[in-house]
This record gives sequence, C-alpha cells and structure tokens, in this order.
Amino acid sequence: MQHQSLFGALLLLLAYGGQQLRLLRSESPLYQVLNLTGAALLLWRALGENSYGFVLLEGFWVLVSVVGLARSLRRPSG
Repeated sequence: MQHQSLFGALLLLLAYGGQQLRLLRSESPLYQVLNLTGAALLLWRALGENSYGFVLLEGFWVLVSVVGLARSLRRPSG
C-alpha cells in the first residue's frame, strides 16, 4: 500500500510545485483535481491506519479541494 501513499503525495507535490513555478494556476481545474486526488488517496491510507491527525489534515484538504474544483468548473472560460 505504500504505492498509494507515494502516488498521493506525488500528486500533491505536482500541484504545489506547478503552482509555485507558475506552470499551473491555483484556479485551474487541473490543479484542483491533482489536489483532490492526492489528498483523497492519502486520506484513504490514513483512515486505514487510524492516523487521526492525518485524517483531519487530508479530510480538510479534500473538502477545500472539492470547493475549489466546483468553483473552477463554474467559472466562465476566457
């Protein structure tokens, strides 16, 4: 199951690094999907290990990413 947590962390790092290097905008759907997917994978792993601090962290990250994704999809393009 280490593959799951490593992949989740990689997705979060891609989103963060892409945003910091100005390759991704934090308002873009891709950025939000990377964050949501990475956090969800890490949340699933944390739940399986009863790691409550990480459940809180990743659960919050998932919720914020869902809101961000919904906003980015409602935004008119152009």
